[in-house]
Amino acid sequence: MPFSDGRAPATKPLGNASSEAPATGGRASNGALADTPNDVGRSHRFSWSEGAPAITSRNATVNLMRQARYDAIADFFQEGWPDAYDDSVSVALFEEAGVLSGLNVLDVACGHGRMTRELARRGAKVLGIDISTALITKAEAAERNVPLGVNFRSADVCAGMPDINDASFDLSVCCFGLSDIDDLDAALHGIARVLRPGGRFVFAILHPCFPGAGEVSGAWPTNGSYYEEGWWVAQGERSSLRRHVGANHRMLSTYINALGRHGLGMDRIAEPEPPEEWAASRGQAGSYPVFLVGSCVRTEGGP
Repeated sequence: MPFSDGRAPATKPLGNASSEAPATGGRASNGALADTPNDVGRSHRFSWSEGAPAITSRNATVNLMRQARYDAIADFFQEGWPDAYDDSVSVALFEEAGVLSGLNVLDVACGHGRMTRELARRGAKVLGIDISTALITKAEAAERNVPLGVNFRSADVCAGMPDINDASFDLSVCCFGLSDIDDLDAALHGIARVLRPGGRFVFAILHPCFPGAGEVSGAWPTNGSYYEEGWWVAQGERSSLRRHVGANHRMLSTYINALGRHGLGMDRIAEPEPPEEWAASRGQAGSYPVFLVGSCVRTEGGP
């Protein structure tokens, strides 16, 4: 399936697309939950695909994408994921973030600034970055309308963020953005570099082990395997966001090992339950682990 800008990847995506899980991360503008946990994610979903590889298998060559995947659906994304933080994933993420007052915080893949604004409301000094110029434009407009002292910047975390000094931040947050980032190692290297030793990285992702059920697709294509990593596009009946922007599936061990390689030692893991109303309407899917929230500490021997 083509990207939201109408271009198909040069190489075939992994398996048969169908990535859908419960939506947390906010409610749709009509009060209904978002269609998928992937969709959930994008509430804090932010695009990191520009200039980064669209991976089709663990050892495949890559296709460099020049337009952020979220640029073409910025209106849809902003309307579907407003500022709301009572979902189980947001609650868990802020619990892991801890007391924020006075901290310098980097929100990676900030999108239209949904989580960034809440970090600022809780007392942090926040910089939000995203590769999607369209989403950053919306974030900046919201900041002008209701100033919270947030700075936003259109930037690619995979490019190393050369204009940000080493050890500049106490905390970095990435809520449902890691599966949008094609070059995980480059992103984690950049995040670790700008964190001070002892600083923390807190993230939320669709659980890599979520298998899906019925009309709810899991973390990998229905005709594929958990052990096959790569970028793919959802085609599930109840998917919405991931039909447009796709996602990178990685094994849980891939995430943990990559974090460790870049001096981000895993400190805590939480597995928030999906919303009751989501689980009740999706049968067996609601009985599996759907979300994963992790907290890491930047070690002294980082990059």
